[in-house]
Amino acid sequence: MQDLNTIQLREMGGVYFVPNVYSDTLFRIVDALKESTPKSWLGILPIYDDDVSQSSLKTAFAEDFENELAVMKKELEDRLANEKTRTSTLKERLLRFKELRQRSQMYEDLLRFKAEDLAKGITELEKIVEKAMLEAGD
Repeated sequence: MQDLNTIQLREMGGVYFVPNVYSDTLFRIVDALKESTPKSWLGILPIYDDDVSQSSLKTAFAEDFENELAVMKKELEDRLANEKTRTSTLKERLLRFKELRQRSQMYEDLLRFKAEDLAKGITELEKIVEKAMLEAGD
């Protein structure tokens, strides 16, 4: 589901928002699931473009991305505090931050708002990684 740039809408349980641009892929997944495991069920509920839906999705987006960013920050801090980190690992973190920023921008466009706090958080983590890379001198 991560490849579909989903947002988890419930902390416990498999309820996700999938952007419309991925609907063809989602329908293929539903068809494949029906064929391979007929007792399984994957429901699709459309979300309408109204103020209530927009507000709910913005809240879910913010919570989901803030949680992901917090986990990434903790992981980075732990790694840098406890061991010498290879430059290749740090570069991989920069790539993950870039992907998170791209996902964030897609949702900003979709939901017509700016997630400035998230962008600042990503930039802060990128600076930590870049500083660690300079200190490593690799």
